[in-house]
Amino acid sequence: QSACGPEQSAPKMLLICPPPVSEIGPLEDMFEGAAAKSALMADYYRQIAKIYQCEFLNAGGVIEVSEVDGIHYSAEVHQKLGMVVAQRVQSIFNLTS
Repeated sequence: QSACGPEQSAPKMLLICPPPVSEIGPLEDMFEGAAAKSALMADYYRQIAKIYQCEFLNAGGVIEVSEVDGIHYSAEVHQKLGMVVAQRVQSIFNLTS
């Protein structure tokens, strides 16, 4: 375990699982089968976070991928995710805005 955090403790980490992809648009063929597999990722990420004692955020619980290509995020979704991550970081470090 690292001692690079405050007072030589382990630093706090936030592991963020991306939302599941969709098999649509121009990348549909390239990502065939990815929707089902990516839907399982949150459970795996949660397990890893527990093993390594990290904070965990399932982005798929708050955002979705673009309907244009099934993997990227719109500007509005980026902003929403940024706000959620900022709130979570503030919570982890007991900060107030």
